[in-house]
Amino acid sequence: MSLWTEKEVEIILEGMAAGLKPSELVDKLPGRNLNAVSVKMSRLRSGTKQKSWGQSERQILVEYYNKCSMEELMEMLPGRTAGSIRGQVSYLRARGWSI
Repeated sequence: MSLWTEKEVEIILEGMAAGLKPSELVDKLPGRNLNAVSVKMSRLRSGTKQKSWGQSERQILVEYYNKCSMEELMEMLPGRTAGSIRGQVSYLRARGWSI
């Protein structure tokens, strides 16, 4: 499961308005785990949206993932966390990319 439906976002927003914690919402969101709910709540609070990975960002991963530290990669990929970088590498490897 990846993209959040409008209904799921509505459930989270209502839960946030009621002061609920992620652990209190996860049961209302089948297919979502506690970490996913926590991250989504955090993003909704901060107003940030998850942006899609671009071809140029993926090319940076292909060229530098095994040559640079995670800190260096995060500098080359502004707005990307270590977790999102590892997740994208895993996603690309599962689809046959050589990284």
